[in-house]
Amino acid sequence: MPRPGLPKLVATDLDGTLVRSDDTVSEFTHQVLDRVRAAGIPVVGATGRGPRLAELTRNDIRAADYLVMAGGGRVIDQSDPVGPVVLRDERLSGAVLATLITELEAKVGPLTVMVEALDSPDSPLWGTSTRSGATPTASSSGPAPSASAAT
Repeated sequence: MPRPGLPKLVATDLDGTLVRSDDTVSEFTHQVLDRVRAAGIPVVGATGRGPRLAELTRNDIRAADYLVMAGGGRVIDQSDPVGPVVLRDERLSGAVLATLITELEAKVGPLTVMVEALDSPDSPLWGTSTRSGATPTASSSGPAPSASAAT
């Protein structure tokens, strides 16, 4: 239970905030977050990183009780003694994504879109610079996802 006058929760962005430009987190930062957690204050890491970067994210903010990833699309409870528990996993379907891209391109012109369809750390990102209606192709790191994986 937090003491009076202390925050009830500490949430922080990662990239460009905790994670420095050399892609490291200082030992001092880890120590401070460990002390925050030891004081009974939950620590939350928030990032735009997708699910396939969960392990990297855990390493960057080891004291986190929760990770909020993919702009809020995935929330992971890190405090469960059995292991991480996914509390929320919301993704855009391929059809919704295609509609959004079409609408955006109508306003701003051609976009380059990368899709993270799978969760494992070695999963490729798919996409290329395309005009609306074109079929996305795989990046050099793997084949395009099946329809079920992309939705």
